[in-house]
Amino acid sequence: MIRLTVIGDEAFDVYNAFSWQSDEEKVKIDKVPGYLEKLCEPRKNTIYERYVFFFSSQEKGLSIDE
Repeated sequence: MIRLTVIGDEAFDVYNAFSWQSDEEKVKIDKVPGYLEKLCEPRKNTIYERYVFFFSSQEKGLSIDE
């Protein structure tokens, strides 16, 4: 079993809530950081991203690639 005592109570609760595909995957240390990173990635606000895109304008001196 991996050392989960150093990650703290909140992270341990999150770890316990993961749905693993198999019991073998649960004990592999290399899978845990991937799950935690995926969970901690900020979600993109599609509506805001569209707003920024459509209301942006090209400034003088900027090429189309910038």
